[in-house]
Amino acid sequence: MEEPRKVVTPPTDWRHDALSLHSGKVRDEKPLDLSTLIHQDAGTVRLVYVHPDLPDAVIKVVRPERVDGFGHFKDDKRLRFRRPLGMYRLFRRELHQYLELCRRGYGDRRSVFPMATPFGFLPTSEGLGLVTEKIKNESGAMGPSLKSLIRSGKVRAMHVAALNTLFDECIDLHLIIGDPNPGNMVYTEERSGRPEFVLVDGVGEKNLIPLRTLSWRYNRYKLKKAQRTLLAAIARANPGLPIAQPALA
Repeated sequence: MEEPRKVVTPPTDWRHDALSLHSGKVRDEKPLDLSTLIHQDAGTVRLVYVHPDLPDAVIKVVRPERVDGFGHFKDDKRLRFRRPLGMYRLFRRELHQYLELCRRGYGDRRSVFPMATPFGFLPTSEGLGLVTEKIKNESGAMGPSLKSLIRSGKVRAMHVAALNTLFDECIDLHLIIGDPNPGNMVYTEERSGRPEFVLVDGVGEKNLIPLRTLSWRYNRYKLKKAQRTLLAAIARANPGLPIAQPALA
């Protein structure tokens, strides 16, 4: 008599819960009401909320006042207005960059990079949300962004070293920072046990002609230029802090 097949139940952590990222079950349910969640952060284009069930995740949505009823940005140029993904091209850009990094790191089975790991999608009261890794401080709250550190005058030598390491890694990985805003770089010592900045937004190729994707040299030049701009901003806010500017070449 044939033995019945054994059913293996996977561990109940986020890696095996990526289909729903909300209830732990795959089922038809109402979109998550964001008005009941803690508002974590905000940019000019996106809003970020604490995930109600996953302590290591946040939910990113596009600001509803920035888009029309068809999901296109209201201030889009005519050419971009016709892009089929509309506002969700931001999500595609982020996912495309992550998948490209995973493809390059396939030989080492690498899946963690200096950008927040995307976990999946979630229907919300403000449209589709992208669920991503939460970059935390020692208390479990969202870590400080480089922008907040500069504004508060709290940048220290360890932050400068971590920022330089971030750009060195991006160059080595051919990771594209399409929007090098200091608000998109979050500091943490909890992710890997060392001081580091992690990109939480603004990654991926923005141009229709993907020059930075096609040219490692051009991407390196753009990254070095952004690095110099950020270091100059830190130097202005912290005149006593020794900062060496990297060469563009």
